[in-house]
Amino acid sequence: MSGSCTNIIQGTQGLDIINDRSKIFFAVVKGSIPEHKLNEVEDFPPIIRNVQIKTNKSTLGSFMYDYMESIKSKTDQEEYKLT
Repeated sequence: MSGSCTNIIQGTQGLDIINDRSKIFFAVVKGSIPEHKLNEVEDFPPIIRNVQIKTNKSTLGSFMYDYMESIKSKTDQEEYKLT
C-alpha cells in the first residue's frame, strides 16, 4: 500500500509533519460514550464540533440578531461555529 498514511508517518518525513503543527489535519469524529464508561473518560478534553447555523432572527433570537445588526455583522446567512 504505497503512499498510504501509515507509510508516510513511519518515516522521518512523517515525524517532520507531526512536529510542524501548521500541517496537522483535522478529523471529523462522531462519538457517544456508553453510560458505564463515563467515569473513565470524564477527564478527556472536549470534542469540538464545527456546526453550521443560520444567523436569522428565529435562530438567534431578537436580542442577538439586533445586536449583530447594530455592530454591522453579517446576518441572514449560514455560518460555521465551533461548539
